[in-house]
Amino acid sequence: MTGDDEPANVSSRVDDDPRAADDDHAGNHHADTDRDRPDDSPAPGSTPDVPADAAALTRAIDAAVAVVPGALGASAIDVERTGWDVDVVRSGGGEVEVFVSRDGTAGIRDDDEDDDDADPVLDTSRIGAVVDAALAAAGPGRIDSLATDDDDDDHFYEVNVDLDDGRDAEVELTRDLAVVSVERDD
Repeated sequence: MTGDDEPANVSSRVDDDPRAADDDHAGNHHADTDRDRPDDSPAPGSTPDVPADAAALTRAIDAAVAVVPGALGASAIDVERTGWDVDVVRSGGGEVEVFVSRDGTAGIRDDDEDDDDADPVLDTSRIGAVVDAALAAAGPGRIDSLATDDDDDDHFYEVNVDLDDGRDAEVELTRDLAVVSVERDD
């Protein structure tokens, strides 16, 4: 380190990733591709303060997995009003529910050591593709939850979307992201 070098800033916060840069301040409100929507009117029932884009979901999963010893990864994530609920799969079996707050702080909520039946782990490198496939199938909106499910042979992912028109949609996708079904509330 030379005299003019500054030490690197290191943080475990979920929302400090420079890759999360948004397009909301670019002056073009019609090209809102980041789905964080602070410049848009939030959909009824949505949680506009908590990001639900693929990058935010991935960062929340990473933060949750980091606080569980022997974690294999996460099987589900739910977007809540003040953060994310993440189901973390243990290497010894079972799942642990971890809450990750908006500021990136993660803490274990529920530890179900007796449950050996855990859903498959989400591949975080594919979350962007899963989100894109679900939104393409459901229509414009925000992700409310994303989970794996191996109980049913016809689908692998279950994604709930808060649609921009105020309705909710549940999208079921195969491992290859083919749409199995889309159910919208009326």
